[in-house]
Parts: sequence; C-alpha cells; structure tokens
Amino acid sequence: MRYSRQQKSMTRSRILASAGRLFAARGFAATSIDDIMCDCELTRGGFYAHFSSKSELYCEAMGRQPLGAPTPVDDVEAVLNACLNPERLAFFATDVASGEPGVRMAYAGAFKNLSARLRDCARRSTHCSEESALSATAMIVGALAVAHTTDDTDLRRNLLRSCREHAKVLLEGGGFSAPLLFWAPGAE
Repeated sequence: MRYSRQQKSMTRSRILASAGRLFAARGFAATSIDDIMCDCELTRGGFYAHFSSKSELYCEAMGRQPLGAPTPVDDVEAVLNACLNPERLAFFATDVASGEPGVRMAYAGAFKNLSARLRDCARRSTHCSEESALSATAMIVGALAVAHTTDDTDLRRNLLRSCREHAKVLLEGGGFSAPLLFWAPGAE
C-alpha cells in the first residue's frame, strides 16, 4: 500500500520527534532504532523508508533539537536551568567523545546552537562576547558530563548549582578575575 506524501511526511516527523527526545535523554549509543520506532509506535522496517542509517537520523533529529528554554526568554537563569538538566540534555555528556563522524558533526552543531542561544539570551540584558558564550557552553557540557557519571546526588546538585552561578556571571559580562597565585609564573 502506498502512502501519500503528506502521510509519509507526518510519519517522518513522528520518527524525528521520538528520536530527538530519546537521543537527547540517552545519547546515540544507548538509543536503538527499535527504541525509537517503538516510541513512535511504528515498525523497524518503516525506519528504512525514511532514513538510511541511525547516524543520518541522529544528525537530522539533533539539528532540530531545541536547546535551552523551549520559548524565547530574556532570563539567562531560565535558559541555564533548562540547559543544566542532565535528563533532558544527557547527549551532551554521552556523545562528547563519539568516534562516529555523523554524531560528531551533529554534536558540534548542537554545541554551536547552544552557545548561540546562550549568547543571544545574555545579549538582551548585557553585552556577551562569543568567547564568554563558548566558555559557558563548555562549562555546561563539562558539568553535565560529570553529573551524568556520578551517583553522588549531593555532588551532582552542587556541581550543577555552581556551574549555573558561574555561567550566569560569565554570560552577564561579570567575567572572572585572574587567580591569586602564591608563586609568580616564570619565577625560580
């Protein structure tokens, strides 16, 4: 039985929505094609009518993935709260070291999108440089990675809180002062 273009497009959209949600929550390696197709109540065979590989699906799904707060907001803290949700953006922790070229490409795009989202949100209230936004994004990814790998709930909570506070300072133009050293670099 042949499906209309509209039906095929709707099915593809369902697959992409399920894939985006599952990849974001679990990462590439921990999400199977069967998981995705089961989530959108379709058969595995239907997958190949829309995508040639799991990597292709990941690239397209993560390119559509909304990062940060789901709606435009002027509040940097609200965006940071959305970003520092280990269950929602676990892929930043799990896929950071992927060797799969398609995953690496999609991951880089998601990283750039998150950085731009943070910079744009922060620019509404203060001047935020691209370097500050990249640094804050890297700090968030690092915090998500550590939070994802520890079972210590106090450490996880404190880490995410600390990252949220320091990323906010960085994004709002507060920056960081040079560390105080008890020795001078280059001195013998």
